[in-house]
Amino acid sequence: MSRFHARKCAYLFSAASLLSGLLFSAPASADVVVLTSNNSTATFNTGANPSPPGPSLTTGQTSWFVDGVSHLKRQWFWYRVGDVSGESAIDTLFQTAIDTSVPNQLGVQYGNAPTADASTFFVTLTATLSGGSPGSFTSDLEETIEIDNFTGSPMAVRFFQYADFDLSGTPIDQTVNLAAGALTASATQTDGDTSIGETVTAITAPGAVVTRVEANNFPNTLNSLNDGSPTTLSNVSTIGTPGDLTWAFEWAFTLNDGESFTLQKDKLITSVPEPTSMGMLSLFGLAALRRRRQA
Repeated sequence: MSRFHARKCAYLFSAASLLSGLLFSAPASADVVVLTSNNSTATFNTGANPSPPGPSLTTGQTSWFVDGVSHLKRQWFWYRVGDVSGESAIDTLFQTAIDTSVPNQLGVQYGNAPTADASTFFVTLTATLSGGSPGSFTSDLEETIEIDNFTGSPMAVRFFQYADFDLSGTPIDQTVNLAAGALTASATQTDGDTSIGETVTAITAPGAVVTRVEANNFPNTLNSLNDGSPTTLSNVSTIGTPGDLTWAFEWAFTLNDGESFTLQKDKLITSVPEPTSMGMLSLFGLAALRRRRQA
């Protein structure tokens, strides 16, 4: 194993002891992965191996259901090295490892060569879904992204997160509010009594990190990420007019050889159910109470 290959095996899932080194010994295949936890499911399309260059339209996280209600159209990540050409979705790299051994967790590693041993640039994503109890209408998704440079040269990296939430199963939502600092970022999107909130809980980088944001209407930001030209997000942080709203973050940093960038973040969906739903839950509760009394 290369020094990265061995370290990455330990890094990816050491906390949960999910992964054996054997999963990293050969190229991984494309996968559609469905995470499950309590009242929630989340679908990830990790892409072909690699996905062809060009516009990325279908890969990434493509659903998030909470108590049977759909809240997400798509979320995924793009990257760029330098400012000469445009961004690429991370799945246009080779998928060098994947782990789906735990029902609510996904780990996928992308590299610039068909195997981890041959790769010198890596983007690694881990995701953990934590659904609420049935009927709670809440769900949480934690994500960690690590980017590693072993190319032997400095890399000026731009890393993008794009999110298109269709809360409560409808494309028209009410507001988006974004905020960012050097090592912090947050997003809130609302649709009536339903909201999605994201908080960047930690950023680890060897040097300065510049964070930009963009609130927009579909498909403007997505088109910009896919148009083959370098993108700089607009820093428009708020939309207060209902529409098919999207939002994005951009992190700019430099990695020297052997250095890593790590991003940790957490998303939380909360919702107050409609009165009809509450009525059904009350009926279920009364039925359960009657059964207990009869017993």
